Amino acid sequence: MTIKGLLTSTTYHLRAHSTATTEAVSGDYTFSTQAAPDSAGPIVANIVSTPNINNGTDTNYGNIFGNNTLTTTHSVQLPSDLSQNTTYHYRIRTSDALGNLTVSADNTVQTSVNPVDTIEPVISEVSISSPSVTTITASWTTDENSTSYVAYSLDGTTFVEQGSATLTQNHSVTVVGLVPNTDYELQIKSSDAMGNVATDDNAGANYTQRTHNIDGESVVITWITDISADSQVEYGTDANYGTKIVLEEDNISHSVTVKSLIPGATYHFRVHSIAQTEGVSSDHFFTTLPPPDATAPIISGIVSSGISDVAATITWNTNKNTDSIVHFGKNENYTRIAGDKNASANTHSVSLGDLDPSTTYHYQIEARDEFGNVSLSADQTFTTLVDSVALSISNVEVLATTQTNAVISWDTNKDSSTRIIYGKDHDLTSSNETLLFGKNHYITISSLEKGTQYYYKVVSVDAVGNVEESAEESFISGVDPSLDHPPLETITFEDENPSVLTDTAAVISFSTDQIANCFVKYGVTSGSDNYTYTPVAEKANTFNKTHAIALTGMLFSTKHYYMVTCQDNLTTPSTVVSSEKDFTTLEKKYTQSEITGLDDLAPTITNVKVSNVNGENAV
Repeated sequence: MTIKGLLTSTTYHLRAHSTATTEAVSGDYTFSTQAAPDSAGPIVANIVSTPNINNGTDTNYGNIFGNNTLTTTHSVQLPSDLSQNTTYHYRIRTSDALGNLTVSADNTVQTSVNPVDTIEPVISEVSISSPSVTTITASWTTDENSTSYVAYSLDGTTFVEQGSATLTQNHSVTVVGLVPNTDYELQIKSSDAMGNVATDDNAGANYTQRTHNIDGESVVITWITDISADSQVEYGTDANYGTKIVLEEDNISHSVTVKSLIPGATYHFRVHSIAQTEGVSSDHFFTTLPPPDATAPIISGIVSSGISDVAATITWNTNKNTDSIVHFGKNENYTRIAGDKNASANTHSVSLGDLDPSTTYHYQIEARDEFGNVSLSADQTFTTLVDSVALSISNVEVLATTQTNAVISWDTNKDSSTRIIYGKDHDLTSSNETLLFGKNHYITISSLEKGTQYYYKVVSVDAVGNVEESAEESFISGVDPSLDHPPLETITFEDENPSVLTDTAAVISFSTDQIANCFVKYGVTSGSDNYTYTPVAEKANTFNKTHAIALTGMLFSTKHYYMVTCQDNLTTPSTVVSSEKDFTTLEKKYTQSEITGLDDLAPTITNVKVSNVNGENAV
């Protein structure tokens, strides 16, 4: 018999009955039911970032890591291929011995940055949106997670920043609270988790944008909330408002465009933002512009005054505020422009400078009002005066010389040409000039002869043909370093001279105070005119300070006389002749090569005969 419907974990008593003709009853028995089977999943608690099991860069996860070990304390090491400075999503999955599964809620962890990272983010794909009346939006990307900031400035020197410290690779910042109809300079900035800051200033030029002006029919209202919320604006011609605009998208920076307004009217408004609770601003107001002015300015009272040889002043009036621009030139093409495009006045004065003397100039006035309406005057003319300042030359200087070149510089008191005349005498028959036209002049002359004196004058001509030349100056071109020494003056003989002496040869050793080439004249009779030996000279074009000249083929045991003559290598050489000196060669020496040994024996007389004897003679 099967008994059903029992309670789990309960002790029961039972006895059995069987009936046939009579009834039999058993004794008392007991049994206990088992505990109910485990169908509840494990409880996951104390979740930390280390024991990741199911993870990925978003809530799709995509990776599972772990093991099948049954324990109540878990730790899972993720692979080491995670990206640095990246947010990862993870959830914990645990199952007990019966297969009951529990999955935790989503969690996130931020991997750290390489501690040795010193490389700033790379900013690219910068885009600056068309500005509104009070906002400008910039977007860009970086090659690593980094912050998002836009620095903005009115003058390009003092910057204020708006943005977010959230690390991301895709950036968008809307700068709010700007002044309508105003030029701004922008820079893009991002810093990574290690504090490496990248700034994109558009190659030093900054990004420039101009906010829109408040017009007569629309306005942009901007504000910031401390958390993401929707954007609502109430507005109307009084504090009762009456019209409401709602943008349901949640943001921290809010911008709402109000359109179809009445030109020249004052409006009240307040803003609402709702997140968990609603925030409401106080009452504000703005006034739309009147209908745009489409009438061009009227230019009158044009006068050219203060005219000199190089300058003039143009004055005029307009019937309303405009900028102040003058187009001018030597004909009606007006190749130059002067004035202030940011001016706003009805009386105007513009100075024109850097003009040529005695020249007729054409000019035309341009007047543009704040609505872009433009007027141009008829062509006007004036003539500058004759040049009243004489051209003068100063600070003439030889900057450098070499053996073949020289560089000359000078200054003039006004713009003029650059020319030099020069020569080896005062005729100055050579010249050189350049296209340089200015106040500071320099010119190079080349193909000079080395070590030569040159005379020169510098010449300049101004724009109206006035010619000025300097006084005559001179310079000496560079010389060969080997020629850069004083003239030869002295010959000094060695203390023991000749330094080498034999029966037929001698070496004459001496020095000179400058490099020189020398020769020796010698003979057996005193007086150089009586010398009969061929002079012995050093190798041609060889110049030294120490000398040794060998004399050979002389008579033995004979007194010889000699004189040394030396000449230096200067362009105009200097020659020095020594006093006469003498020496005596040694006795004749026979060598073994001549008689196989020295002759130490007296001669032997043999074959003596007498013949042809007469009374007085005999042979």
